[in-house]
Formats: sequence, C-alpha cells, structure tokens
Amino acid sequence: MLHLKNNIFYLFICSILSGLNYFSFRVYLYEEDYFIFLNFIIFQLIIWLSFIFRKKFNTAADVLIILLFINTISTPIYFVLTKDVPILQKNLNYSVKYTEDGFFAGMFDGTQKIFTDKKGFRTNKKKINYKSKDQGTLRIFTIGASATADMQLGNMKNWSSITGMLLEKSLKRNVEVINTGINGLRSFQFYLKLRDISKYDPDLVIIMTGSNDWNQHIIRNQKFIFPNYEINYDIKNSPLYNTFRNIKKTIIRKIYKNKKDSNKAKKKNTTIIIEDGSGVKIQTGSLYKKEKIIFIPDDVSQKYKFWIKKIIDHCNKNRKNYDCLFLDQPNSYNKNISKNLMDRIWGTPPNVDYTLTFDSMINISNLYNKWIKKRISEESLLMFSVSEKIPPSLKYLSDDSHYTELGSNLHAKELHEFIINNINF
Repeated sequence: MLHLKNNIFYLFICSILSGLNYFSFRVYLYEEDYFIFLNFIIFQLIIWLSFIFRKKFNTAADVLIILLFINTISTPIYFVLTKDVPILQKNLNYSVKYTEDGFFAGMFDGTQKIFTDKKGFRTNKKKINYKSKDQGTLRIFTIGASATADMQLGNMKNWSSITGMLLEKSLKRNVEVINTGINGLRSFQFYLKLRDISKYDPDLVIIMTGSNDWNQHIIRNQKFIFPNYEINYDIKNSPLYNTFRNIKKTIIRKIYKNKKDSNKAKKKNTTIIIEDGSGVKIQTGSLYKKEKIIFIPDDVSQKYKFWIKKIIDHCNKNRKNYDCLFLDQPNSYNKNISKNLMDRIWGTPPNVDYTLTFDSMINISNLYNKWIKKRISEESLLMFSVSEKIPPSLKYLSDDSHYTELGSNLHAKELHEFIINNINF
C-alpha cells in the first residue's frame, strides 16, 4: 500500500513538472526552431523516464527530477543575475562629419563629437564618479533604445545632454546626465538596466519606451495562456537550457571554425541601404516592399505589459530614492507626413522582407503610446507624452523615430519644462 502511494505521489510530481515544463516551452514549439524542440523532448524524456525506471534507478531518478525542478524555479533569478544588457564600447572617442550635400544635409551641423566613459555610457561630463556623488549634484540616467542613444548626434547635442544643460541653468547646480541608450533594446532590457543603474545613486531615471517593443509584437505576435508564468519562466532564460545552448555553440565553433551557424542566417532585408557623405550607413524605403500586411492588434503585447509592470514595481519600490519619469515614443507614422519623410522610413518593421501598411503602423504606434500613458498615470508615476510635442516632419525627425538636431533640441526643451514644473529636487 505504501509503495502504491509513493508511485501515485511520484506520478503527481512528474505530471506537475511536465506541465510546467510544457508551458515554459509552449510559445516556441510552433516556430521552426529544431534545437528548442529537441530540448523540449529531452526535458520531457528525463521526467517520464525517471518515473518509469524509478524502481531500478531510484537515486538517479530523484536527482534528475530535483535538477529539473531547480532549473524551473531558479529561472527568473538566473535571468536577472546573468542576462547581459548590451553596452557601447567603453572609452570611445570619435567624430562624425556631416557633409552639406549628404543624406542628412540640413539636419545635422558639421562635426559631431561622440564619446563614452569607462562603463560604455554617453555622458554630458567627461568623468562621472560612480562610486560617490558630490553633494548638490543632480544625477540623471536616461534609459531607452536608439531614439535615446541618439548616435547620429554628438554627446553635447543629444536630448539627454541638452536637458542636463537646461536644468543646470534653471536649478543653478551641477547636473550629470548619463545616457545608457542602445540601439534595438526593448522593455525587458530597460528593466535590467534600471536594476543595474539603481546602485549609482540616481536622482531621476528617464525611461523612453515604444518602437522596438511594437516591432517585436509585429514580428513575433506571441499569445500566452498564462503570461505571468510563461514569460517569467521562459525556458530560454533557464540555466539548464543555456548550458545546452553553450555546448551547442562550442560544438558549432569547432566544426565550422568560428563560422556563423547557417541555420541562424537572417532573412534578406529588402530595405534599401545607402551611404551618406558622412560615412553613415542608412536604410530607407521599407514602405515600398512588395509584400504588404495589415496588422491591427487590439492591445499591446503581453510581454510588453509584463516587463512594464516589472519596471513600475521597481520604480514604486524605490520612490524614496529617486523618481522615474516615463516617455512615450515620437514617430513619423502620421497620414499628413511629406513624401520625402515617407521615403526615408525603414522600420515597418525593420529587417524583414515585408512591410505593414502605413495605416497599420499608425495604429500600432498610437496603441503603444496611449497604453503607456494610461498605465503610468494609473500608478501615479511621472509620465510625459513627448510624442505630442514633436511634429512628424523632416525638420524634427530624420526617419521613423530618430531626431534631427532641431528635434533633439525640441525634445530637451519640452522635457526640461516638464521636469521643472513637476519634480522637486
């Protein structure tokens, strides 16, 4: 009787673990990723072979089940502790010179000086003492993607630094602005970056979200049954899966002598790439791809909601230490834009061989901007709708969402006014 009860209990444990394991893999099982499908089969085999052969290999079976259980419950912590957020190269120091007849003629003035510090951040001061902050200094971090990084603009001409200069004049105190923006980042990386920079004694953290998350929504429209579990315990963030993936990478390097895995080659990008007189590579014309898709979602992606909640929770937890200020995403997706600006658009979405219709892009950009504004307001956190302040024209935007010098200046001016009127330092 005791033996039967033990078998029923073990069957129950294996069934629960098998179900949890399935939902960690579920959204990936419908994609053409043979490696992750193989991992799913291996994980399930470990669970059920442990049950079948438990009598003969009792200790080994228990060890394997415990290993998979630890792998599952440790996934969120492992992800936070080990996931690296990209940074710019440390201690960069170079200039970009814009020609009078190039692609950016009239948008950027002459030579732009770009530098990073020892942490790979773009700053408005040559040196930031991250271990200690001088008394009276106001320290601001900006978090975001390419529209925050502003890599087409020099350090003293991007909106982060200009905002700092304006605040210095208004507040009559030293203002350090540390721009952590990186091209291509999304909300989960903003969360990790927020956790990381919290140790550097910020007074204000400015977070601009939008375009990369809605582009990911377009490209991978994942539907979760239990989003809080499936996203938090995503198998790709687990220690065991990453161990297998690293083994795979090592084997591939040895076989192909450091050549990239051909199975991971990206689809051909049919967006036109041209070279500006300044030496900057530019993509244009994505709206003119032959394959046009209508995509009108009713809501933002579940992943975006999940990670924004994480960011909000972290900001609420640290209210006594610093303020969080959220910005939405200015963009060119507007029916009244000029033909010249429409020709320069390239991210509808980027790096795929199709385009959404322009109406679809207008819809999804508005959807995300309205959602973040409503969500942050519900939490009584600081929200500034900068998209309402930047007209969609070539005067302010050089493409879908990147600023000209005038655009960066306008952003900084409007942001400065909001900060002065809404935050007491």
